[in-house]
Amino acid sequence: MNAKEAYLHNIQKDIEWDTILFATKVDRDGAAIQTFNSHPFLKMKKVWADNFYTIETAAWLAKAEYIISEIELPPFYMKRKNQIYIQIFNFKEWNNNIARLLLHADFIVKQQEHEKLENIRGILNATILLLENIASTKFKKDPPKKRSKKIS
Repeated sequence: MNAKEAYLHNIQKDIEWDTILFATKVDRDGAAIQTFNSHPFLKMKKVWADNFYTIETAAWLAKAEYIISEIELPPFYMKRKNQIYIQIFNFKEWNNNIARLLLHADFIVKQQEHEKLENIRGILNATILLLENIASTKFKKDPPKKRSKKIS
């Protein structure tokens, strides 16, 4: 099984509520990642990844409730219903995959103004936030309500 197959296999499973996958290639002590790591509304199980072409990290990409990324995710990633995708925007170069990922994002956190991001703001569904303003942002969405079965 390769990473894409692991992702496709795990996307059929339930989301693991209260889990965060941090996607980062820089040190975990980077300012953006530390801001999220200490966020008061995001106190839950954390998984760290820097390579999505392994079976384990591709599986977490499919099943984590939150994806917080400061890197480009693989082309096979598609945000799931009830998954919250937060992209920390720090890209200097753009490609089609980055544009696609921005269209999937629920939140885009920028560390500074970026002209290209402002040019496409109108087509994005994401809430765009400055890094310095996220401490009070509640990123939690309510989980889907489970239907109870009628007993006859």
